[in-house]
Amino acid sequence: MWFACAIGFSVIAVQCAVSLFVYFKFRDVPRLPMQWDASGNPSWTAPTWIGVSSIPLISVAAVIFIILAKHQSSEADEVLRGIALATGFALLAQIYHFVLISKYLRNNL
Repeated sequence: MWFACAIGFSVIAVQCAVSLFVYFKFRDVPRLPMQWDASGNPSWTAPTWIGVSSIPLISVAAVIFIILAKHQSSEADEVLRGIALATGFALLAQIYHFVLISKYLRNNL
């Protein structure tokens, strides 16, 4: 169980490092695109600090919920898989989101 938590929070630490990097890269941009429509235009934006911190915060919540759900299951492997999948996919989504932001800002600023 503690190993699963260590993995989850290690990935979250990487997410925080990525967020800090992106924050300092885009700190002069007041709002970052958060979602895109089918034509490739942002459908809404958020303040920069929210845009870069949302994925790590969602990952922390996911890890907490998975740990709390562990009481419903006696299988530690399920907890480990759940934490690894939740934080791993969130990290991939975060990196992809920042790539999209970079492309959009490069083409539109």
